[in-house]
Amino acid sequence: MDKCSAGVLVVEDDDVAADALIRTFKRSGLQPNFTHVVNGVQAIRALEEDEELRNGIVILDLNLPFMDGFEFLEEIRSTPKLKDLLVYVLTTSEYERDKKQAKSFGVAGYYVKRSDLRDHKRMVETIKPMFPTTVYSQNTKKPTRSPFVLVAPTGKTHSPLPDNAQKILLVEDDAIFQQQIKRLIGENCKVFIAPNLKAARRSIHSRKFDCVLLDYRLPDGDGTELIEDLSSKYIPCILLSAQGSERVASEAFKLGCHDYLIKSEIGKGMLLDSIDAVIDKAKTQMEYERNREGLESFVQTVSHDLKAPLSVIIGQSHMAKDDIVKQKFEKLEDALDYIIKAGKEMHNLLDALLEYSTQCPELKANETDLNQVLNSAKHVLMQDIDRSGAKIESHPETLPTIYADGILLVQLLQNLIGNAIKYCTDSTPEIIVAVDYPEENDLPITMEVRDNGIGIPKKFHQNVFNPLFRTKQKKKEKGFGIGLATCKQIVQLHHGDIWVEDNSRGGSSFFITIPKNLDEY
Repeated sequence: MDKCSAGVLVVEDDDVAADALIRTFKRSGLQPNFTHVVNGVQAIRALEEDEELRNGIVILDLNLPFMDGFEFLEEIRSTPKLKDLLVYVLTTSEYERDKKQAKSFGVAGYYVKRSDLRDHKRMVETIKPMFPTTVYSQNTKKPTRSPFVLVAPTGKTHSPLPDNAQKILLVEDDAIFQQQIKRLIGENCKVFIAPNLKAARRSIHSRKFDCVLLDYRLPDGDGTELIEDLSSKYIPCILLSAQGSERVASEAFKLGCHDYLIKSEIGKGMLLDSIDAVIDKAKTQMEYERNREGLESFVQTVSHDLKAPLSVIIGQSHMAKDDIVKQKFEKLEDALDYIIKAGKEMHNLLDALLEYSTQCPELKANETDLNQVLNSAKHVLMQDIDRSGAKIESHPETLPTIYADGILLVQLLQNLIGNAIKYCTDSTPEIIVAVDYPEENDLPITMEVRDNGIGIPKKFHQNVFNPLFRTKQKKKEKGFGIGLATCKQIVQLHHGDIWVEDNSRGGSSFFITIPKNLDEY
């Protein structure tokens, strides 16, 4: 077997467990370069950006925040340059179904974390022949740089540009053209590369870009497929094409593209001017569209929800009038009860609307300990937690301190955790609050609130943040759908983003991003 000169990527959210693994390698006389990340999202990002890691091996825990081990395996096996990675699973799960599922993704080995580390040793002995061996002795000089390198989440960066430089995502599979664009604008902008649509979608979810340069012809589809996604996030887009086509340009502009350039005609001045112009245009458009969409959605929802009790009142009033005219009084009391009940519902609905419409909090950001924020939210929800037996964990166990409005974040977590408890009817609520705090200033802080509840149908993932919106499942519960709308309002005050996805536990994962440089907004 050829010796492996590349590194080992450790995907493990428990620092103690990761350290135990490193020590096991050392005791066996091995010293590969280790890179440690704490979830699947960081792992994929590190692998895409570091060829040395792609030529090495991955040691993977299954129970991870943001993207668990199975989701990571599914992602890499469907990505051409990652599909042949050698992956070993090291996890606490001894369930046969987990072993079978992991083996179905072609993992090289499945090992269980035990207190005596015997599976750690077995795994290292299996891997050992792949690496050159360095035997430590008392006379051996250990390296001054620790082989245990914590990288989160994008690995190495050598950019001399300031943190506030424009961030451009180039979606392009041609390596020569990638270098051409970097030469044209690399001195002015931070350029990130996505070689296909799938990688581009993942990038725009994990990082905030000022503009996207989008190739029309890509390996997994044409660039226009991404334009609507970008438009919904108000990210300006310039479509690049090898040959000019009025039809393609027209289609792209209809979908929300901001400019259309022919590759052979692109020069430095033209490209930078186009980028500046589309960014300014997108900012103006974003404010207008958000205000219009918010008002339109609000009016439609209010109209719908007010019509329901009004219809009851009008219908029962007609019936009561007929009964009085016909001197039939036996059903009159029932009709009046319906009218009173509908009137009370309308009154409560108007109160909820008034409360939401008058909520215009100011952002008062300062250094905020997220541990205190989580504890405060749990304190408010103490009765619900005790009644349901809910289990709430944080990843990492000690959360970071960030620059944000602590009072508003308590309200945010209170709403999300409260919903997770309320809409978990068949089992004990299990909630994970995870925070990813990258080292790079231009990357946002990402929070995830993951539950094992009833979930939200995918078709409602956008609508759930509208005021008064409730799914059929949730209409059985008390409330008027103001909580998630308030969450969105809080996140927007922080110049961040909030969205929901299904998770592997059958529940929902709510993701929130907050920029680290909030004081610059």
